Amino acid sequence: MDFTPLERLDIIANSLQRAKAFTAGMDRDAFRGDARTRYATVFSLETAAKVAEEVPREVRLRMQYVPWMEFDRIAHAVAVERYHETDPDSVWTLVTEVLPDLLTSVQRAIMLLQMEESHRPNVN
Repeated sequence: MDFTPLERLDIIANSLQRAKAFTAGMDRDAFRGDARTRYATVFSLETAAKVAEEVPREVRLRMQYVPWMEFDRIAHAVAVERYHETDPDSVWTLVTEVLPDLLTSVQRAIMLLQMEESHRPNVN
């Protein structure tokens, strides 16, 4: 199935929101000690990073306020945690320090694309 840029951004935002929700109320030590939450968080972050790779280049160029390179950082941290299970701290840092601003920028991009779509003439 081929997704529109807006649908891709929506998937990214939902995945980031899930990662945030999974870790709500936790501190670093609780996160380190809870394998189920780590796996759920890693899966959500991995989904966001993979879908971000598929956002068309022209959309990325128009929305340069989205720190697209952070998705590469997420992909790296997720790969280390998923395959080596050695670095929950880097995932925790992403969730607590990078994710809030990243989510805000993706939500801004969604609103912009929604506005653009609502102003497009209907051609039928």
